[in-house]
Amino acid sequence: MKGREISNSTSTARQGVFKKAAGDAIADRIEAIALEVRGIGSPDGEVLASSETLSALASALQQSRRKIDEIFELDGFAVSPACDVVLELFQARVRGAPLSVLALCEALSCPSSVALRWLEVLESRQLLIKMSVGTESESVALTEKGFLRTARALQLHL
Repeated sequence: MKGREISNSTSTARQGVFKKAAGDAIADRIEAIALEVRGIGSPDGEVLASSETLSALASALQQSRRKIDEIFELDGFAVSPACDVVLELFQARVRGAPLSVLALCEALSCPSSVALRWLEVLESRQLLIKMSVGTESESVALTEKGFLRTARALQLHL
């Protein structure tokens, strides 16, 4: 009888954790929708958002950046060019093609020397891989680890 009680207790605890996680996700989505609704623009294109709405958005953005830093295990990642690198490479992978280093550097809003240093950092963390494609210039692509971490970070914005 005690074994069944323990099993039921464990099952109930798992269900409770799932319900809490699902409830948190729903609450986050409702908050995001509320922010969207409050931010609907006026006919002349001006956004009608209260200071409280903008403050809530600022808080959500800060929390999102911190979570992204945790996902990539690097403080400041979310505001670095490295974040733009993984976003560009994620899109390239979804399109089914690696991205040339030259094209990647052109897409980023930083000097190519900065982009190249970040490529080295991301490669050392096994988030991207450099490849040679025939006689063309070097290409880069996300590793599976880089792809999965980027997907997790993107899910924060759903």
